[in-house]
Amino acid sequence: MTATATSITMYETAEAGFSRRPVSDTTTLTTALYWAQRAPVRTVDWREVITARLAELERLAPGWDSEGALPVGRRHANLVMHFLVRLAAGGVTPLPLPDVVPLADGGVQLEWHIAPGRRIDFVSDEESDPMVLTQHDPDTFIETPARSVDMPELRALLDG
Repeated sequence: MTATATSITMYETAEAGFSRRPVSDTTTLTTALYWAQRAPVRTVDWREVITARLAELERLAPGWDSEGALPVGRRHANLVMHFLVRLAAGGVTPLPLPDVVPLADGGVQLEWHIAPGRRIDFVSDEESDPMVLTQHDPDTFIETPARSVDMPELRALLDG
C-alpha cells in the first residue's frame, strides 16, 4: 500500500501560516519547481517547495535505495518544517532553498551548499536528536543540537 499526501496541512504547520491548497498525489519537486519558474505574479514560497518534496519522500517505497531504506517518516518531516519556520522567521530575505535528502533510516537531511568547503546541514535521524552541522572550512564540521542553535547567526551565514 502506498501512502499519498492529500494536503500540505498534513504537517503540523498551523502556526506557520500555511494555506490549505491541496497537493495532488502526482506533485513532485520537479513539478513544484516548474510551476515556481512559471509564476509571473508571485514568488513561490519555500514552504510549497519543501512541503512537496517532503510529501514525495514520504511516498518512497520501502527499500528505495535497494538496501532496505525506509521512506521519510512524518515525525522527521515535522521536525524539518518546524526548524525551517524558526529559521525563516529571523531573516529579511527569502529563505534559500536547501537540498532535501532522505536518509536510509527514515530520517531527512537539509543541505545548504554556501560556497566550496562551506555548508550547513540539518539532520533528523533515528540515532539522535536533530542536529545542525556547520562547515566553515573543508576539514571541519561543528555539530550543534538543533534546539540550541543561534538562529540569527545561522541565518546570517545563509544570507552570506
